[in-house]
Amino acid sequence: MSMNDMHLFLKIINGKSIRKIDTFPLLYSKKQAHLFLHGLPNFLKIKGDFFKEGWYLTKLLTYNNNEQFFLDFYYGLKLEYKISTLFIHDFSYWLEVYLFFTQNEQELEKYNLNAIGNISIRDILDYLMYKKYTEQNVVFMKNRSLSKLCSTVQEWDFYSYKKSSYPVENTSWMDIKTEEWTYEIANKKYSVNEICDANTLYQEAATLKHCVYLYLDDCISKRIRIFSLKKLTKKKYEGCITIELRGKNIIQARGKYNRFINKEELFILNEWAKNLGYKMLVLP
Repeated sequence: MSMNDMHLFLKIINGKSIRKIDTFPLLYSKKQAHLFLHGLPNFLKIKGDFFKEGWYLTKLLTYNNNEQFFLDFYYGLKLEYKISTLFIHDFSYWLEVYLFFTQNEQELEKYNLNAIGNISIRDILDYLMYKKYTEQNVVFMKNRSLSKLCSTVQEWDFYSYKKSSYPVENTSWMDIKTEEWTYEIANKKYSVNEICDANTLYQEAATLKHCVYLYLDDCISKRIRIFSLKKLTKKKYEGCITIELRGKNIIQARGKYNRFINKEELFILNEWAKNLGYKMLVLP
């Protein structure tokens, strides 16, 4: 936190209203001020300009303050390390996206009832970020059909690894990886291994038909860590779940075609998380 933010905090502690401090970087509405002081989710960690970034986050929360919904958006857009750059610069666009998700929450649930695999807010955000920042082809939300967007995202998601060539050099990013963890339940054996090189990450995406290979740069920069949960079948371990870890938080766990994890897999992940001191932030 900057010295300026500390001075602002002291004024608030001494009873000054957020909305009446002249040196505040942005004008908070009454609802934003309340959310900033009492409604920011516990998982939130603002690393830059605290009050400026808080304004943008509370602006989103004024439209939908459901914690799980906000968590999906926050981590899906990778705001914990990009908030002061892309998010603020393109805030009007991402606010439009947030409102689109808010208005279509039930429609997304209905779509997943009949879809192959599953589509979540994070999956759609992966697609929108790829189109906007990699292809420079913005997908606007106005008059957009959620079901058509989901179909497009699913097709893209299943084969997104093909958009990147197979790694010529097998880049690795972990000097010391977490040891293999094994677990047995009802005569079924599982293992969890950390993925620490580009070839293995590519194969994980190709096998489970999802977009984890697009996270390669995040893995190399060590912003995230990726693990693979495998099940022993016919004397061979086969991939069933890909796990995304940020810090000590498990924020994503998906199976083939991005399907959600089942109850047994959730139980195993909880056991793994407890064993290694991680926190589960995903739901089945």
